[in-house]
Amino acid sequence: MELVFKRLKQLLRVRLRRCKRMDVAEATVRALVIAWVLQENLATELRTALSTATQCPVRSWRVCHLSLETLRQDVIGH
Repeated sequence: MELVFKRLKQLLRVRLRRCKRMDVAEATVRALVIAWVLQENLATELRTALSTATQCPVRSWRVCHLSLETLRQDVIGH
């Protein structure tokens, strides 16, 4: 379980906050997991598209960065 939270913090640049209410903490964790799944799906699509287009290996950190930025722009709206 610790590895899941470590991965979430790394990928989503999240700082977990202390919550006084359990329902708030639960909603936050669920939203982070949904964001992580969306990012992983987008990263898979990007990795496939880039490796097909460039026919060379694509660095994982670059795919992660691109997929996170795309997801952020979708959520923010610009």
